[in-house]
Amino acid sequence: MAKQNRIGFLIPGNTSNDKEDSYPAKQNTQPKQPDELEQILLKLYMPCPTAAESDDMLEGFEIFEAIAAYCETEREFLFTTLINLGFLTITIENTLYWLVKYN
Repeated sequence: MAKQNRIGFLIPGNTSNDKEDSYPAKQNTQPKQPDELEQILLKLYMPCPTAAESDDMLEGFEIFEAIAAYCETEREFLFTTLINLGFLTITIENTLYWLVKYN
């Protein structure tokens, strides 16, 4: 059996052909796609049709941090959920902002 360093990767010089030996054991690989994400988003924000009508324009990380207080989720799932709920974006100087109204 090959020697592994403390985080589970093989030490160089391994001659093993077994791919399972080449990668660390996967921890919790369950996708974080909580069912309550839509409800949490709609308690915090409402979609806004135009920038002029929005209360704020938030970057993705700001929404992600706000949601993190209530549940764990993946960024991709969060953004897909925002789109499915009708949230719109605007790009200003190469930065994407989500148009929101506060509840």
